[in-house]
Amino acid sequence: MIILLFTRLADLFGSKAANKGLVIYFDESKGIYSEQFDLWGWKLDDLTAEDFKRGMEGLEKRAEQCYRDGEEMWPPSYAEFRALAFPASNRDTLAHKPFERLQLPDMTAMSKAKQAGRAELDKMLGLLNETPEPKQLTAAEREDLEKLERIRNGQ
Repeated sequence: MIILLFTRLADLFGSKAANKGLVIYFDESKGIYSEQFDLWGWKLDDLTAEDFKRGMEGLEKRAEQCYRDGEEMWPPSYAEFRALAFPASNRDTLAHKPFERLQLPDMTAMSKAKQAGRAELDKMLGLLNETPEPKQLTAAEREDLEKLERIRNGQ
């Protein structure tokens, strides 16, 4: 199927296909396929005959539209061809749909959310600013503390 596809790409795009490396043979006399041919064969290995047919039909429609509009079109990459082969991922039908304009946010709801967030932040900050209850020292700890104070004061 890849040989047929590359032949059809050469028919549609002529020298543009060759310039993009979409040729079947690297060295036809030795039967060595081109890198692009091997890559496309590997990447499109899971496509069925129906998938190839859908991809070519999509490509031809796109080429016809470009020619009508006077635009220049180059051969697709293998990824673009895959997208044309599967209608569910066809970028011309899914990616370029108009979207519904976003509404302005409800200021009352935003204000309430901000107040609630600020209250929670204040609680958290309060936890960080709380001073712990002073620890009650034992008699031995008090004695050790007094000794340290005497040493510091040089007594």
